[in-house]
Amino acid sequence: MGTPVTVSIYDPSFGPNPTLSENYSGTIRAGFATSYQLFNTSGSALAIDTTPANGMDALGRCSGRTPGYQVFGSGSTLGQNDWWPLCTFTPTVPGIYPIQVKSSAIRGVADAGSGSNVHSLRAISSGASQPRLYALNDLSIYTATVGSVARFYLAEIGPQYAGHILQVDLFDPGDGQSGDYSMTFRPPPSGLAVVPNSRASVGCSYSPPSLTIGGAPTLSSSTCTIQTRNSSASPPNRYNNSWLRVQIPIPATYGCTRDCWWSVEYNFGSGSPTDRTVWSVNVLGDPVHLTN
Repeated sequence: MGTPVTVSIYDPSFGPNPTLSENYSGTIRAGFATSYQLFNTSGSALAIDTTPANGMDALGRCSGRTPGYQVFGSGSTLGQNDWWPLCTFTPTVPGIYPIQVKSSAIRGVADAGSGSNVHSLRAISSGASQPRLYALNDLSIYTATVGSVARFYLAEIGPQYAGHILQVDLFDPGDGQSGDYSMTFRPPPSGLAVVPNSRASVGCSYSPPSLTIGGAPTLSSSTCTIQTRNSSASPPNRYNNSWLRVQIPIPATYGCTRDCWWSVEYNFGSGSPTDRTVWSVNVLGDPVHLTN
């Protein structure tokens, strides 16, 4: 607190870039708009306030000519292939400062068009302590690199959850044109590197494909490795347009201190993925912050 924080967006108008956050082929900026807005904290993690009056723009909290709210219309090149500062502000109280990204129901903009906007977010303080950036409720990830292994942080699960069940729901994993894909859920230690390097294993149960969220986890894996695409099967994309539920028992002896991060290792072999997944994490119904 008391130290300026800058929230930035990489490529908010979505220009083609095969590095960093993007690898997308096809029609871009296909007639739709995207808005980004940063909001002030309510002071409570249980009361997120994203009403227009609580916007950093409305409150005049952003400095250095950063707007706090911006709409990127169809064909915009503003911030293309670069980090674009949305808001620089100085926190006065600790709390959650939500950022809302919308491609529909933007005030003053009619819904139109279709396409993908693949952006990245970052929050950087000028001080020694850095803010945390995480998703609320759901997290969307797009993976499209041929022959890759994606490793990313999923959630921070503290020792207070020992003896509970970690539950993950995700939609539509395993999309791609070729290859065999499998994901492995890994407990701490994650290594606390930019890319997690955990090799720890844990058992879990998981569901067959389900058209609705909440399928019964009737299958099991001793290493919590789940195949999402089988090139020898028909159809090969097992969870296409379907939900996968994973339940991981957290041991009663579970403990961690500085490194409580669970992670995911998603192996695409030599295949060609086009995989956009949406993740939601709970511990016995209690929401957990997702981090990517």
